[in-house]
Amino acid sequence: MKVTLIQNTQQYSGFMSLESRQLSVERFDGSEMLITREVVLRGNAAAVLIHDPVIDRFLLVKQFRAGAMASENPWLIELVAGMVEPDEMDHEVVQRETEEEANVTLKRVVPMCRYWSSPGGSTERIALFYAEADLTDAGGVYGLADEGEDIQTVLMSEAELVNAMNSGELDNAMTLMGVLWFLVHRADLLAARRLASE
Repeated sequence: MKVTLIQNTQQYSGFMSLESRQLSVERFDGSEMLITREVVLRGNAAAVLIHDPVIDRFLLVKQFRAGAMASENPWLIELVAGMVEPDEMDHEVVQRETEEEANVTLKRVVPMCRYWSSPGGSTERIALFYAEADLTDAGGVYGLADEGEDIQTVLMSEAELVNAMNSGELDNAMTLMGVLWFLVHRADLLAARRLASE
């Protein structure tokens, strides 16, 4: 199967860019179809589900999201996340963003997965991580003022996290994927932690 770019027209350029792409795409039956697609060019991101297994607390963040203004509450509870800068590794992003958004230092960082956030119209890929941290003294409002950030930390037990997911309070894909991944891998993560401490 192949695809050929016939013409690419930039429609907008800013923090994100928008391109209109004329493409020749091979069909499953071997024939060709011509299509036009608008694609948002956006950098990649990395996010982390932060857990303190000693006190059974997870750290998430709450912040305003302009894209969620159509909902009743555009202040979303999310994983700590940030854009990947040039020459920066995904795991470095989650370390940096956790310090900026939550004033917490990560300990053990475990990769979860990488995925396309919205491949029908965006180039963004997101790398998800699980990490442990000491959350004993965590809490507060952080973020970089020069980036327009006003970020409140949210601490939840595992039961509270699951309840928030089931009630719809957690309503963004990145966070839901992180929580579900943890629930599937919980036993292995805690077993690995016990082995490492022996």
